[in-house]
Amino acid sequence: MGQRRRRKGDGGLYQATVHAHGGEYRYWMADWLDEDGKRHRASGATPEEALARKNQRIHTARPAARKTRTRRPAGPTVEQAAELWLAADQSLGETSRRKYLSNLKLHVFPYVGSLPIKRLTVAAVSKITELQRTHGIGESAAWHTWKTLHTMLAWAVRTRLISENPLDFMDAPKRTNHRAEHIDRFIDAHTTTALGITAWAADESSPIHKYYPLIMAMSLGLRRAEALGLTRDALDLGGFSLTIRARLTQRPGGGGRILPPIRHQERAQPGRSPSYALLQGMMQAYHQHQSDAAVLPIEDAGGVKVGEGQLLLVRDDGSPIPLQRLEFVLAAHPAGLQGPYRRQAHAA
Repeated sequence: MGQRRRRKGDGGLYQATVHAHGGEYRYWMADWLDEDGKRHRASGATPEEALARKNQRIHTARPAARKTRTRRPAGPTVEQAAELWLAADQSLGETSRRKYLSNLKLHVFPYVGSLPIKRLTVAAVSKITELQRTHGIGESAAWHTWKTLHTMLAWAVRTRLISENPLDFMDAPKRTNHRAEHIDRFIDAHTTTALGITAWAADESSPIHKYYPLIMAMSLGLRRAEALGLTRDALDLGGFSLTIRARLTQRPGGGGRILPPIRHQERAQPGRSPSYALLQGMMQAYHQHQSDAAVLPIEDAGGVKVGEGQLLLVRDDGSPIPLQRLEFVLAAHPAGLQGPYRRQAHAA
């Protein structure tokens, strides 16, 4: 018959028989499992001796080293990635940074701000849009938020924070462009108004004639900050051309106005009559304030001064023209409007 089965309570203690050298030997075995599941045995002539050796080996054995699983870092969260993007993208102006951060804080961070950006999938973005609709986000806010997030994720792809932009596989939210609809409806009236103001400013007897170069510059497509940031060296008297190199802006945090360079310079040369009229007006402004026009520092994106520029278009005392809209021009002398220009100027 075989070896008897251990009774309940015997645990790892049992008797074993060994046949060796023509004889039969019987002894007691005590076995156990360590923390890693490995079996060990201790033997003795009596049960007490086997158990004593077992306990001694258990207490003296060095604890087995636990295997730890190394986890790869998940990388920055969506909120942390947004902060990195806004700090790293030097092409963004201060106003754009504040607007983008506001969009993300209101409509993205509450839902996925703590999620690692690598886990921002199409399904996760779809869930964001569902929650936005649940909380009553408007068409315009949803569209601007989507564009902001798309721009941020495109930067994350370029910097290899993520391998692909999930918004590339999705359609942007629909929105109604009420401003475009308004312009389409009243484009003829707007055109007539703009031409009327330009003609009124071109008249030397007009109270706003001194702003004629500025009005012409903006009517030909220059942004307000670009037109006000034109410097005297931007006008090439010999080649009769104008190069747009900088824009007028307020230093972040206050501290006066500066002229940050623009990324892509543009040149205006005489060709069509509007450009010719613009350059003529610039020539007049050039000779009018040669000595008293304000000089502003030219600073790069890091706030380092790289030069100076003397403004081309200034007020009567040579100081910079305010950055606000040109309504101040029309409001200054509303009674000076005559004939058909009165209605157009007030409509503007």
